[in-house]
Amino acid sequence: MKKKVVILVLSGILTVSDVSLAYAANRNDIGLNNYSGKMMSMMGLGVQSSDDINKAISIMKENGFTDEAKAMENRDFNSMKELMLT
Repeated sequence: MKKKVVILVLSGILTVSDVSLAYAANRNDIGLNNYSGKMMSMMGLGVQSSDDINKAISIMKENGFTDEAKAMENRDFNSMKELMLT
């Protein structure tokens, strides 16, 4: 009787872990390789204030990220994406 309970519990745990792993393998919104530019698209929609954007640009310039700052000033989302992935 104890063996049957142990086997049933173990098979249940294995089933749940297999389902979890399959779900995690199908998620595409994680990692830099699958970057979708959510922050930048929000910037383009006006969700972020221009004051926040200007602060970010000045911080980038202060820290030597001039190419990134120029791309952000020009709202060149493709260039920002390429710079972030390199």
